[in-house]
Order: sequence, then C-alpha cells, then structure tokens
Amino acid sequence: MRTTTLCSLSILALTCCATATLAAPIEPLATRNQSPLAQVYGLPAAAGARVVPAGGVAAALRYDLANNIADEAEIKETLLLDGESTRLTLDLKVGLGHDLEAGVEVPYVAQRGGFLDRFIDGWHNTFGLQANARDQAPRNRLHYLYVRNGETRLDFQRSSGGLGDITLNGAWQFLDTPGDAPRAMALRVALKLPTGDSARLLGSGGADLAVGLAGDIGTATPQGDVGLYGGFGLAYLSPGDILPGQQRRLAGYGHLGAGWRPLNWLTLQLQLDGLTGLYRDSELAQLDNPSLQLAIGGSLLLPGTVFLDLAAVEDIAVATAPDVAFHLALRHRF
Repeated sequence: MRTTTLCSLSILALTCCATATLAAPIEPLATRNQSPLAQVYGLPAAAGARVVPAGGVAAALRYDLANNIADEAEIKETLLLDGESTRLTLDLKVGLGHDLEAGVEVPYVAQRGGFLDRFIDGWHNTFGLQANARDQAPRNRLHYLYVRNGETRLDFQRSSGGLGDITLNGAWQFLDTPGDAPRAMALRVALKLPTGDSARLLGSGGADLAVGLAGDIGTATPQGDVGLYGGFGLAYLSPGDILPGQQRRLAGYGHLGAGWRPLNWLTLQLQLDGLTGLYRDSELAQLDNPSLQLAIGGSLLLPGTVFLDLAAVEDIAVATAPDVAFHLALRHRF
C-alpha cells in the first residue's frame, strides 16, 4: 500500500508539472547529517545565497528520514546505532529589505525503529552492495548504545518524538550580480535554542551558534540552465548533554553542489555535504571522523509556484553518517 501511494503521488506530481511555465531555481537541497548524534546540534542544513525580497515570505516544510546502522568496536569503545531518525521542519523566512532576511525553523524530531530495513536489505541484495552490519541486526530495531572503558555513556532504546531545538536565523546578501552569468553571495547566521528534550534525543541540551557564507553562479546553455553553488561555516556548540565529556566545542560544515535545468519545471542536482567530527578522544568513525554525504535529487515545480524537492542521501565516507537518508521538501514564496 505504501509503495502504491508513493507511485501515485509521483505520477500526479509529474502530470501537474507538465503544465507549469515558471522555471525552477537552482538552489541547494536543504540536507545535513541526520545521525542521532549529529542532528541534535545547531549545524545548519545547506542554504542558498539569495535572500527573500523585502516584504516577501518564504515557507518550507521539510521531511528528512534517516536509516542508521553502525556497529563499531575498538579496544576501549563500542558503538551501536540502529534505528531511524525523523525530522519534520517548518521553515519560515521574511525579507526585511536592504538585502536582509530573518527566519525561524521549528522541528519535530522522532527516534524510532522505523520501517526501511527490509527495503534497504532488498536494495543491497539486488545490486550486490555491502551490507555492513545489517545482516547481523534485527529488522526495525531501535537501539543506540555507546560504551567506553566499560562505562555505558549512552543506552537509548525507547521510541521518542516531540519538539526539537528551535533555530533563529538571519542572512545578509552582500553580492548580487545579474546578467548572463548571475552571481550571489550571502552571510548566514543561525542560533539554535535548547527547546528539545535531550534525554529523548530531541535536542542537545545546549544553545549553538553557526556563522557561514553561501555563494552561487549560473549560466544559460542551449541544453538548459546550469548552476553551481556552495557554502561553508563554523559552529560553536555550547556544552550539552550528549556525551558531554567528549563533545567538541567547534565544528566546521559545508556543501558543494551543481544543478541542471533541462526543462522549465525540472531541476536535477548532485550535492556534497560535509561535517567535521563532533566528538573527541574516540577511535570510532561515527564519533570522531569527518562525514561526507552525497545527495542525488532535484526539484519539481508544481502548480501555484510550489516547489517539491526530492533527494536520496548516501554516506560516501562510509560509517560517518546514516547509511541512507531521504529528503522531501515543499517550498513556496508569498
């Protein structure tokens, strides 16, 4: 039933898009590392270099579903991450004029056993992909466990869901060059507030501040518009409740992507998302190694100038992020 519903929605979206006349913008996919030990911090999802015009409002509803499977062991440490992380985010931005914008993100976060294990197992078997720890793990289990020097520092087995950490953000677009090869750059700032319950892995228990730059450049070709975009930043992570003795105070993040618009209602995209290690004094990849993810997807223009973003995200730096994640977003500007 779930598969039939998804197929029907996809066919409906494509049918509606065939009558659209407005070109889809080439903007970043708002993806990020959705590991339960990373998504609790104020590390912004990839964002674009163009702010909302004065008096305008941009609204987005994003859904991110990540399937986590990691089973690592070293001499002094053991880590098990088996479960699914869900994040539903309402993102509102307002154009203030003078190339400034302000916004707020309100997330609903859930940690559950999920339902994707069977589908991912079948995918791996069909294409002969490495199963990692999947062939030894029960399906649809929720268990996050970290043991260090014989001390259990994390043992999470009960499903949870609720309000996550709310983020206040702002941007200043200091470059806007129109023409055949338009360019833009913006300074972006985000303040994450500790509104989520850290004991239920809905938040970190601390406030975080992130500052970054974003830029893009585009050009028109006979085969369609092409755009390149990227961004990077630094986040200060205040002391929280998740592995507090090992949490780093500073983290770097960034994204780099390319998009091609072959039709006025369709954009195809590839995007890399990177993040430095968030925990120190560890030999485990999920904790101490930088993560690198590849998002493959794009954007469809629906009637009413509503954009539908779709992407699948893989951890190309293996075992540093969720095994696979799915991103879906609806965006509209008023």
